[in-house]
Amino acid sequence: MNNIFLVGFSGTGKSEIGPIVSNILSYKFIDLDTEIVKYFNKSIDKIFSEDSEEVFRMKESELLEYYGSLSQFVIATGGGVITNNDNYELMKSNGFIVCLEATPQTIFNRLTSENAKDEIRPVLKDNLSIDSIMNIKNKRQQYYAKSDWTIHTDNLTPYQSAEEVSKIYNTFVNLDASKFIQKDMKADLAGMVTYSNGVCPIYSGWDIYADIPKIFSQLNIQGNLFLISDRNVYSLYGEEVEKFIASTGKKVFSHELEPGEHNKTFDSISNVYSWLAESKAQRRDTIVALGGGVVGDMAGFVAATYNRGLGFIQIPTSLAAMVDASVGGKTAVDLPEGKNLVGAFYQPKVVIADVSTLKSLPHRETMEGWAEAIKHGLILDKQLFEVFENRYQELLDLEPNLTTDVVKRSIQIKAEVVSQDEKETRGIRTLLNYGHTIGHGLEAATGYHQLLHGEAVSIGMMGAAMIGNRMGITDSSILERQISILKKFDLPISFNNINIESIKSAMSLDKKAVGSSINWVLLSEIGHAEVNSNVDNSVVDNVLEELSS
Repeated sequence: MNNIFLVGFSGTGKSEIGPIVSNILSYKFIDLDTEIVKYFNKSIDKIFSEDSEEVFRMKESELLEYYGSLSQFVIATGGGVITNNDNYELMKSNGFIVCLEATPQTIFNRLTSENAKDEIRPVLKDNLSIDSIMNIKNKRQQYYAKSDWTIHTDNLTPYQSAEEVSKIYNTFVNLDASKFIQKDMKADLAGMVTYSNGVCPIYSGWDIYADIPKIFSQLNIQGNLFLISDRNVYSLYGEEVEKFIASTGKKVFSHELEPGEHNKTFDSISNVYSWLAESKAQRRDTIVALGGGVVGDMAGFVAATYNRGLGFIQIPTSLAAMVDASVGGKTAVDLPEGKNLVGAFYQPKVVIADVSTLKSLPHRETMEGWAEAIKHGLILDKQLFEVFENRYQELLDLEPNLTTDVVKRSIQIKAEVVSQDEKETRGIRTLLNYGHTIGHGLEAATGYHQLLHGEAVSIGMMGAAMIGNRMGITDSSILERQISILKKFDLPISFNNINIESIKSAMSLDKKAVGSSINWVLLSEIGHAEVNSNVDNSVVDNVLEELSS
């Protein structure tokens, strides 16, 4: 059945967003709470007090079953509907479940504003506070996580949220995401980036390179394949990947780059252009990036610019590339003045992340990759962050099942954010840059030789948390939890022997800057970040001094 079920906590916008979605799609709209109030002819509060919560829940399930069995409805549900497994199975069988998410602070602000549209639920009426919202929401989070998609509404208008619901629905239902999966594949569909011109499926799993022929067949990859890797990665996986690509009947050409961020230059790019020209690459051909973030950035930039655009596929082999760099279509080349100053947004046709390749990474490179995944938990997913806190030893040991699950969740978070803000025009994707302002400054100041990207981001996250703490945004307890987890993953939280003026000079070229102000990403709580452009330079200077001590 082609219905949309909106789930989520009270105050996330279900009743307000639902009618807009129904108008966009020309569907009918039903608000279960409104229908229940009509049926009993009394408020929800009175239904609870005069009839009982059990009576309310029974009528809620009854109406859900009735409207859910129809077709082309947008149905706004109550905050607790999905906690009933029968309700969940009914929704899963009859449509697409979208969870509208917001932080406890946002929910509190909405429920207590003069223009509040949601009735305060009986479970909150006697104790409406951020803590009570957080406690109830945390208990329900495991059920909300079973939704088909999640949209964070904190920084979106109702219409923007409705647009995202409609876009995701059209992608997954009308395009039928199931076509990207075969029963005999080990690879799982970890996420899907939807963008202006199409979709990019992201596959992940343990030991999944044998699925490459099936994936290529599903996506109808055309032309010859031009594999770009670095010398180290190619020696490990180049021949294996080439073998699976060649089994599809396609011709494969290979080019090896020198490894390292310091080689992400126009000189290296020029050599790749010459190789493609000598190999007579045509626009119908496809570039395949096999490697970490540096390879992905460079190969993607080549794909975006050679012959005005070739096809592009990402096969990340580092943890940082899997959970971050390969997802979202950012491509770039470094300049001496700063990192990633020349680039393009260019979405790959597919991302294939084989988590088993992490076994071959040196310890330091694995740890720097965890920095990006920890970042995702800090800014958008409290539960993911708590997995890092509670099960860090299993992740340090690369336990296959848990590692794969965490990588998948991190990919999903990145894909969801990118789908809402493909080219960083709406401010949502900017949140992913937590720690990157100082981090990129550190990389540029050291000529990309001293720190790995995730290590620089780790120090940058400490800087951002310290700035937030001094501005009264980030609580000291959050700062301590961040320090603790970064130390557990052997990530640096300070630097030495790096010129602070050089860091500041590189930061002034930050792509998140607006005029002379930098858009800083700061933590207001675990799982929620905000963009702030009002950070005084003296605060930044003091934090940089403290980080260097």
